[in-house]
Amino acid sequence: MSAKSPQAPEPNPEQLLAALDQPLAPVRVSMIYRMGLVLVAAAMILLPVLYLAVIAGLGWLVYLHATHSVVILDGGGSGRMMALKLAIYLAPLIAGGVAVLFMLKPLLARPQRPPTPLRITASDQPLFFRFVEHLTRAVGAPMPRSIRVDCEVNASASFRRGFASLFGSDLVLTVGLPLVSGFSLRQLAGVLAHEFGHFAQGGAMRVTYLIRSINGWFARVVYERDRWDERLDQATRESEHWAAQLILVVTKATVWISRGVLWVLMNLGHLLSCFMLRQMEYDADRYEARVAGSDAFESTAHRLRQLFAGSQAAIQQLQLTWSDGHLGDDLPALISRRAAAVPEEAMQELHRMALDEKSSIFATHPADGDRIASARREGAPGIFRFDQPAALLFEDFDGLCRRATLHYYQSHHGLEVSSQQLVSSEELEAEEEMIEAGGRAIAEIFGDGLAPLRPLELGSSAELAAPDGAPATDGAPTGLTEELKEQAAQAVETIGRCGDRLADAAAAEALLQAGFGVDASSFHLPTADLAGVERSRVRAEQQASEAKATLGKIEEIASRRMVAGLRRLHTAPPSSASERVARRREECRRLLPALQVMVDVRKDGFELRCDFSRLAALFHGIGEGEATQKAVDKILEISRSMTGHLSRMRATLAEAEHPFTRGAESQSIGEVLIGEFPPAEEPGSVGALAEHVLGAVPFLYFRVVGRLATIALEMEPASTAGGEESRSATA
Repeated sequence: MSAKSPQAPEPNPEQLLAALDQPLAPVRVSMIYRMGLVLVAAAMILLPVLYLAVIAGLGWLVYLHATHSVVILDGGGSGRMMALKLAIYLAPLIAGGVAVLFMLKPLLARPQRPPTPLRITASDQPLFFRFVEHLTRAVGAPMPRSIRVDCEVNASASFRRGFASLFGSDLVLTVGLPLVSGFSLRQLAGVLAHEFGHFAQGGAMRVTYLIRSINGWFARVVYERDRWDERLDQATRESEHWAAQLILVVTKATVWISRGVLWVLMNLGHLLSCFMLRQMEYDADRYEARVAGSDAFESTAHRLRQLFAGSQAAIQQLQLTWSDGHLGDDLPALISRRAAAVPEEAMQELHRMALDEKSSIFATHPADGDRIASARREGAPGIFRFDQPAALLFEDFDGLCRRATLHYYQSHHGLEVSSQQLVSSEELEAEEEMIEAGGRAIAEIFGDGLAPLRPLELGSSAELAAPDGAPATDGAPTGLTEELKEQAAQAVETIGRCGDRLADAAAAEALLQAGFGVDASSFHLPTADLAGVERSRVRAEQQASEAKATLGKIEEIASRRMVAGLRRLHTAPPSSASERVARRREECRRLLPALQVMVDVRKDGFELRCDFSRLAALFHGIGEGEATQKAVDKILEISRSMTGHLSRMRATLAEAEHPFTRGAESQSIGEVLIGEFPPAEEPGSVGALAEHVLGAVPFLYFRVVGRLATIALEMEPASTAGGEESRSATA
């Protein structure tokens, strides 16, 4: 569903602003609802008070134990007996004291501040500021003191300085530029009216802010971990004396109980507040319907879901392009493009599911279906019905999006991005089309029979150009039969399944060596012991070897077809297409060495994958149970092994230029995909880098093979006029 109507005449600014000067009936709420808000707020305030009472009670119990249980130490006894008495006396004292400190810590800890969006001013964007001023006046909300923009598919109005702004009109409006890029004027006006509708009822909004803040605080202190937790875990692991272990175990149990108290209070507060928070959303939706019209509410909800889908696709695309060393320069435009590419059938299914969804009693926001039904009941015609693109409200909208995009990369992800690393959405789209064309070319030559990092004997550019340097194919090249393609696909599936089994065996082996138990079925083992691990590994290696032998023979036939096309490229005589041929030869000069070095790292890559499985399994095992010293030592051993594999892979990949990077200076594949890596003493960071490399190297391999396959098919003598059209599209 498009937000743009190119046929409609563009309104002038005064027409837009005048539409918002029409009378808008305020949304009234009942006295019962107001009283309910006050009662919920009072209950929410009582929860932290109850938490303080629990802390005071625990402190009082610690004091009573310290003063009254000292009699435990009376009577003397042997050295071992006195040590036991001392441990019994000190364990509750230390455990209770530490638990009190852990419970006081959340009251003093400050939450992490989210990245600050890009601020705009009235001098930069005069029309948008005037638009917001007229809209807030229509809704009956205060004008924001500050307006910011970001790259989220969202808009929000909030207290600018948190609790410090609670009793004034110090508001900040944050507008996601993808909304501006993808919405009509009417849709954007409705969404902003929704946000300002929260503030039109000042008392209710302040009470709701209090409720949300207390809920958020409870969630943060229940789930966040810091250095105190790490040091307590470390002390428990490293302690060797039985008395110290007893004290630390009691301490950890007491801290766990204190967090359990917080968890109960958090869920109680959440349950108490959910109904009122949902009602606040319904009230804000009524403002949206009265500004933009009830009929626009459903289309806006549908468009939002489409933009969310586009945002997810855009972020995934940028994660892949960053592995090539570049990013899009206009994230809102990229999101709009990806949203437009979502199939209409998929969007209709999402829309149907949204209409059928019902609100949960634990949800802070109503389900879309309930909200749309509520807006329909409102039956409001709306006072603002312009369907032109919302970007009309902004000066130099494209430039603003580029600044916000760079700010997003720097503030949200800490990336140091140069101007040479930023490319247009059009270039990213062309790159995506080239990747898709490569996938089609691979399917034409190999079917589904190409496994990651498989060696393909294509030769070098010099060998392809030499008379006897590479095998030639006279006449039309021979492709794989459907039968061979099916055999290749089955072989690739077997190789993949065996790789999974070997990774599972490695993970199970690490768990067993660290002293954990394993479930045989979860790791596909015949028995849950080291002997079962070895039998599973031997069987997987044998099956993989047989499948690789079958696949190798089929790959040889498919590779000959690629060699034939590439050889024609390198031996083509001068012609009118010499410029295109020269470009393709230059591509091959970069692609062929890149393909070879990626094949050369496949052994280290496989071992890295097994190590990653070992590391992930041990982290999971520690999370489910106790972090023993044996497990910690094993994690560090694996982390050192992983840094060794990463180091060798980086050195090998540094021997070839990355074929898809942009900019004046070329970079090696090793620099782009791996670069610097953390020390082995940081296994979590090492694991994160390994996970990235394990995805990035195979992806680049398929891109390189896909591009070579595309070029090879272009040079086949059977190319038709349609083929020429394809060649120009990928030039």
